[in-house]
Amino acid sequence: MANKFVTLAGAGILGLGCLFHIVGVSTNEWSTGDGASLGLWKVCSPTRCITIEEDSKPVIAIIICVAIYAAKIHKLIDEEQFGYSFGLTIAGGCLIFIGGIIAALSNLTSSGYYQL
Repeated sequence: MANKFVTLAGAGILGLGCLFHIVGVSTNEWSTGDGASLGLWKVCSPTRCITIEEDSKPVIAIIICVAIYAAKIHKLIDEEQFGYSFGLTIAGGCLIFIGGIIAALSNLTSSGYYQL
C-alpha cells in the first residue's frame, strides 16, 4: 500500500513539474525590464510585440542553452529581472527531477531489486 502511494506521489510530482515546464517555456516573461519582456518566442515592448521566427530544429538547442542564458542575464541583473516564466521552468525542471527519482525508487522497490 505504501509503495502505491509513493508511485502516485512520484507521478503527481512529475505531472506538476511537466505542467510548470510547459507553462514556463510557452509564456513570454523570461526576462523583464523597462516595461519590456523577453521570452523564447516573442519580445514585447509596451507598444508592440515581435515574434521571433526561427526554424523548429533549434528548439532543443534553446532548451540546452537555458543555463547559458541564465549566466548571461545574471550579469545584467541590475538592469533586467527574471520573469515568472524563467522561474516556472526552473521549478518544473526540479520537480521533474525529484519526481523521476521517486518513481525510479518506487519501481526498484516494487520489482524487488532494492529495498528501502
